Amino acid sequence: MSDTWRDRLRPVIAELIAKLGDIPVEQKLKAMRGTCPAQFRGYFPYRIWCDEVKVQLRVKVKAKQRQKPAKGQKPLF
Repeated sequence: MSDTWRDRLRPVIAELIAKLGDIPVEQKLKAMRGTCPAQFRGYFPYRIWCDEVKVQLRVKVKAKQRQKPAKGQKPLF
């Protein structure tokens, strides 16, 4: 059974968050961005790193607002 990137990164992130102690969440996010281990600095593993940090810190990301179509604009398809 193979581990996923999230399974590999979860304990590392939990350990680093515990070391940071009681500082504001914004400062934790800044600190965690720079602490990703070198072996996980690839494209997809780093994306999982950032996502798992947000999950463990319980940070909600706002969805981008969609632009309303211009008045009189017809659908493309």
